[in-house]
Amino acid sequence: MAAMLTAGPERAAPPAGGLALLRLASWNIAWLAARDGTGAVPRQEVDYERLRRYAERLDADVVALQEIEGVAAARRVFDPARYAFLFAAGGGSAQRAGFAWKKSLRVTAHPDVVPLALGGRSRRGADITVHAAGGDLRLLSIHLKSGCASGRLEGPDDACAMLRRQSLFLEDWIDARAREQVPFAVLGDFNRRFSAKDPFWLGLDDADPPEADLTDAGFDRRPPCWGGRYRQYIDHIVLSRTASAWLLPNSFAQQVYDPSDQGSMKVLSDHCPIAAVLDPSRRPIAGKP
Repeated sequence: MAAMLTAGPERAAPPAGGLALLRLASWNIAWLAARDGTGAVPRQEVDYERLRRYAERLDADVVALQEIEGVAAARRVFDPARYAFLFAAGGGSAQRAGFAWKKSLRVTAHPDVVPLALGGRSRRGADITVHAAGGDLRLLSIHLKSGCASGRLEGPDDACAMLRRQSLFLEDWIDARAREQVPFAVLGDFNRRFSAKDPFWLGLDDADPPEADLTDAGFDRRPPCWGGRYRQYIDHIVLSRTASAWLLPNSFAQQVYDPSDQGSMKVLSDHCPIAAVLDPSRRPIAGKP
């Protein structure tokens, strides 16, 4: 059963209807642990401070997060006076997907998307609804299986077989939201490079039901992260038909790290945050906007 997340005693009451515009982001923060010197990527206070600087610069209303140990770790990066948090269960050490969102928003939590974890071999999805001024928006934060960034999903390769199974469970979630005619977005580390003919993408973007006519906000762009070392995105913001009509033109961007931090990939992240701005007051038109 879905649960409305209240602010708690420290959170001010949200403005009526929430925010007019929504800045959505996604950020895999590479094994983010809660305590200094722990986890697969041991960080010190100076490293958390740098991450906090980038979180403040990102200034997203909602951030889908991946590779996070949990709420205590997220609070080291996102100001807990401004942000509330939710993370899916499981995922092993510092491998959980979840969300941080500004406390000015009303948010409903839904049960974890458990099938994506493949019986504990991968990670669950975190599922929320944001009650924005122009309408509700369902959001799913995911971190899919690595090792099959392109090519066929069939065959003996275990990583591709696992990703294919996850794609079917993800399509189930997408189709369920589309049948409900609920605008939605799937954000996170897909570990997959999309193209117009990619079988993974084609399996999701089938417009059946019509709300499952999807848009990848950063499609066909080259990421500038870490000096452009990656030729395509594997982190994506995927929008439903209605949500894609809300996308402000040219609002998709990737935030890069400062030149002074170019030697700090390990303690920052090999992923750079991505973000896009939605205006739920924009109305959908026939076909893709």
